[in-house]
Parts: sequence; structure tokens; C-alpha cells
Amino acid sequence: MEKFKITVCGACLLVVAILGYCYVSKKQNEKYEHIINSAISNIVDTVIEKYPDVGEEEILNILRNTKNSKTNILKKYGYLNNENYIQKLENETIEWKEKDIEEPTGIYKGYNFYIDKKYGAHIKDKATGIQISMNILSEIPETGYTNQDVSLKITITNNEKGINKIIKPDGNTESLNGAKTYEEEKTATENTKYTYVVTDTEGKEETKEVEIKIIDKNAPQDFSIEAQVTEEGIQITANPEDAEETETNASSGINKVEYYVKKDTETEFTNKGTENPIKDLESGTYSVYAKANDKAGNEKQSTNTVTGLKVSAIYKNITAQMVAEHPELYYGLTVTNYESQNGQKDWKIFYSDWNENPDDAHIFLITGDLADLSQTDRLDVNTRIVLGENNKYRVRWNTSNLPEFESDIEDKVLTRFKAKGYNINKYKDKSNSKCISDLLNSNYWMKYKDNGDKAEYAIGSPTIEMWMDSWNNLYKNVDGEIFCNNSNEYGYYMGTTSEPTNNEYIYFSKRKGYNNKLFYHKSK
Repeated sequence: MEKFKITVCGACLLVVAILGYCYVSKKQNEKYEHIINSAISNIVDTVIEKYPDVGEEEILNILRNTKNSKTNILKKYGYLNNENYIQKLENETIEWKEKDIEEPTGIYKGYNFYIDKKYGAHIKDKATGIQISMNILSEIPETGYTNQDVSLKITITNNEKGINKIIKPDGNTESLNGAKTYEEEKTATENTKYTYVVTDTEGKEETKEVEIKIIDKNAPQDFSIEAQVTEEGIQITANPEDAEETETNASSGINKVEYYVKKDTETEFTNKGTENPIKDLESGTYSVYAKANDKAGNEKQSTNTVTGLKVSAIYKNITAQMVAEHPELYYGLTVTNYESQNGQKDWKIFYSDWNENPDDAHIFLITGDLADLSQTDRLDVNTRIVLGENNKYRVRWNTSNLPEFESDIEDKVLTRFKAKGYNINKYKDKSNSKCISDLLNSNYWMKYKDNGDKAEYAIGSPTIEMWMDSWNNLYKNVDGEIFCNNSNEYGYYMGTTSEPTNNEYIYFSKRKGYNNKLFYHKSK
């Protein structure tokens, strides 16, 4: 007994043949059009050269007028014979896009056919003997695989002698009494072979098989990912593999890997598609995971999620209004185009006063890390500030050598840095006012300005009012607002009421912003 395997049905191949014919026809037409246009162009150029008195417009009018042609000179010499030209084109090679694919063959309406590598369909001899074909009725994705049940039609034919009986895959016998064709529809829930024992009217028996091999219901294998922050964004490394082929399920192969990202301030992950690296992210800390999808539509999520990916986005042309309206986006961004005279390069956005002064608004910067005050020009001796013992990041004033309140602090400085709640010039005899006067005296901190004109003033520390406003812009809707807008001769009262009359313990350590280095930079 002879066994045949037909993996692609004749009807499907006919569709391919039709598409192939359309493709070839399109290419042939394009080539034919190119040759005709080139010929016309050469004729026009020659006429203009030989007869310069003939205008281009006259020639175009002649070309547009196809009704009054009185000569068949071109046809006489064979230049208008489209069929001959098409025949020439048919001899030219049009390559397959997938070069390793074999020439498809099949049977259609009782005739053998194949599709050549020019996408041309060729009908051959009439098919003889018992033939079997399978036509897939279900809609199959372009990938050629599915994770769904498949409806199909199986057709058995014998155009010469007819069919006497068929023993079907389930063992039942179908009597046909000489019919030329037998058809049956089936639903395949998994890959399988359908075996039919066919006997013609003369008693000749043949076993025929068709096989469904496009079902894949197994998800890809478990896989993990790695991720790192690059200049472009978050680069993810994932190498998923599809599940291995079984008797009932194909291994369709990985079709795509999609990446999911979530900022720490967000609750849901966002599908970024196949984009890798993930670009155009706002500054912040992110988590990512991946999903692998095979060609049948099965998916598998990575076994791990990479967290703690810190992204520093690059923003240009930032204005004070932008910072004020979106502090969650801009606060803490590193400034790349500012360096102070004393070499301090690490600066971050701290605050914007646009809401209070939109006509003359400013962006305020703060050192991103603790400043090394042991370096040259970092600390003016006139401040009388001394370094802490064995710690170049801590400073203090000696009670025996407090600074003098040398002159009133400029009102412009007090206004600019929001130091108007406490009247420092009024209480200049107080020890705290003397120390604060050092921090607010912009002359002592000139070296923190740039060599250009980007910075108007520099002071030794954010004022408590500005610090509170900056904090509240980020966290008042999370942990409630904090106030410091009431004071006496010794300084400010701080609390959670609008006008605190005593210092409340605010429990900053239990609030969301406590771990934000912009406000609380832990000691080194």
C-alpha cells in the first residue's frame, strides 16, 4: 500500500496561485510601463533636437490624442504586440521572499498543479487514482498557527473508477457505491493524522492520510529577564523559547516579546509593545516585566520583575511655570548645564516661585548631594562656620565665636527666598538671627554662582518657608499640608494647622517624603 501526505490543500494553493499571478502581473505591468515611458521620452527628445521649432506643448497634445492615429508603423515592427512582450517578461526571474520554501504542489478539480518560484501556477496532467485533500475552514492567523480548535473539510476523490467504500479514522465504514467524491467536515482540537482506507469499485485498496500540524496550545517556556538603564532608556534582555513540539501540539516559535513598565508612583503596568529599549520615560524609578507570545497566540509572563530602575530623563527649555505646574515631574531633576565657580556640578531643581510671581518667576536649584565643604572656595571664612570633627559634610558655629549681624539682609533676597515670615533684621540681636544672617548673606556664597549670568543669587541653605512649600507641592495630597507661617522673635512655629502657635511633632520620619534626598539627605 502506498501512503501519501498532503499538508496543504489544493484550494489554499489555488489562492496562493491567484495571489502569485496578481503579483507577477503587477510586476510585468510596471516593467512594461517603464519601457514604454522610456521609449516615448527618447522620441520626444529626438523630435525636439531635430525640430527645435516644435514646442513641447504641441508634442504633449499629440501624445494625449490617441483617436486620430493613422499609422500602424509600430505594430508593423512588433512594438505594440503586448503578448510578445509579456512572454519575454515571463522568462525573467522573480525571487521568492522566503528563499528556502519549496515549490507548492497539489490537486485542484482533479488536476495536478504546482506554483513555480515566479509565483506562476502550472496545471499538469489529470490526477489519477485515489486522491485526498484537506481544506481548513477556520480563519488562521497570518503566522500560520492557532491555539484554537480548527474546522476542516477532508475530500477524497477517484475521478476514474469511483469509490466503493471508505473506512474512516473512527473505524466506521462509509459505503459510496461508485461515487466519485466523498467529503466530511471535522473539528480538530489538537494536531493529529486522519487515516482513511479507501477501496475503489474494482476492489483496489489504498490508505490515505492527511495531517493537521498548525495547532499549538502550549504556552512558551518559563523565562527570566534582565534590565538596565541606558542613555536611550530601559534596555531589557529576554530570550524566551517556545514549548517543545509534542504529538498533539506544534512548537510554533516565538513571535514577539512585549514589555510592561510601571513607575513607582503608578499602580498599573503599561504595555509598551515590542519597544526595546523603552524610551521617552519621565524621571523616576521603574519596574519592568516581559511577556512572550508565540505564533499561535499563547503567552507567558517572565518569572521575574526587575525593580528599582532609576531613570533620569533629559528635558530641554524648562520654564518656571512648567516646574510649578508639574512638581512631580520636575522636582529633583538633575541640571546638566550649570556649574558653579567653585566647581560644584551636582545641582537639582528644588522649587519654582511662578505661582507667587508669574511675571518675574525663577527656578531654584539645590545641590544634589551633600556638599564637600572641605574643598577650596566652598566655605567663606567670614561666616565663622567650622567643619565638624572628622566630617567634611557637617558644619556648626561655636557658641563662643558666633558671627556678627554685620548689615541688614537685602529685602530682595528675603523676598526671593521666601524669608518674610520672620523679621530677621528686627531681631538681629538674637543668636539664631546672627547665624541665619550668615546663610542669607549672598556675598558669602558668591562662589556658588556660575561664571555666566544664569544665577542671580546664592545662599547657604533653603529657607524653612521655601523648604515647606517645596515639600507641600509634592506631598500635601498624600500626607497632608505642613505650615510654618507663624513666628515670634525666636523663629517659626511649625505644625499641621494653618497658623500653628506651638511647635508640633510632625513625624517627618513617617511621611512619604522622608526618603527623598531633596528634603532629607542622610548623613555620610
